[in-house]
Amino acid sequence: LPNAEFYFNLSRSGNQLAFYFGPAEGGVDLETIRPSAPFIEIAKQHFHANEQNFIASDEDFFTIWTRKESVLKAMGTGLQSTISDLDATESTIKKDGHTYQIASYQSDEKLISFAMSQSDFETPICLSL
Repeated sequence: LPNAEFYFNLSRSGNQLAFYFGPAEGGVDLETIRPSAPFIEIAKQHFHANEQNFIASDEDFFTIWTRKESVLKAMGTGLQSTISDLDATESTIKKDGHTYQIASYQSDEKLISFAMSQSDFETPICLSL
């Protein structure tokens, strides 16, 4: 792909992988849905107030977690940056001069979210959970 911008990101949960390939900055996160009670303290300390109010189930916690992590991966910072100022309940996040679109999908056991910097093209998605 000479002279073409190309971005790649991946996530693993158990024996499953999720990949992002595309011409725009993007990130993906895949998590197994499990009891979230041990993680509620993380939410209290590091989640945006809107996110804390959103969480009513294990699925809700992992929806926010995967959405937040996918944006941080798209930004290239991962969990090294402050995560409480990102409100992943929204489908669009603006951060550091960039706009990211977020989408999430759930199966019985897995939750996957991806984020991509906003652009003028559609990105096809292929998921097998």
